[in-house]
Amino acid sequence: MGCDIHPVIEVLDDGDWVAVAIPDRSRSYPFFSALAGVRSGLSDPAPLSVNRGLPADIDFETSDLLSGDHSQGYATLAEMKQHPVDWLGHLEDWPRTQWRRWIRTMAFFRMEYGVTDDEVRVVFDFDS
Repeated sequence: MGCDIHPVIEVLDDGDWVAVAIPDRSRSYPFFSALAGVRSGLSDPAPLSVNRGLPADIDFETSDLLSGDHSQGYATLAEMKQHPVDWLGHLEDWPRTQWRRWIRTMAFFRMEYGVTDDEVRVVFDFDS
């Protein structure tokens, strides 16, 4: 048994956050570490969203899809683009590929809805 992520991509649409997709949920502890400090090693750089909690305005569908267990957080597309993850490559290529895949998926919905990078986010938590 291990730790798994429960992510949901949301878009700000007419003033309300709307759940639009579930991104890749592959188990990758280096990816979890870069995103939220979950299963991190001592030498890992600072995570993007550690103990940030859930946003108060999440879509009800999003809350139904989360595990409700631990390490709840969120990150906008703008934040994910700016967070340095090059260090992930020294471990294996998969975590960096997963990070890029999330960015591409979020960017797709940014274009689809005609919103900014700050109006697309991924909300997540982890189970144990």
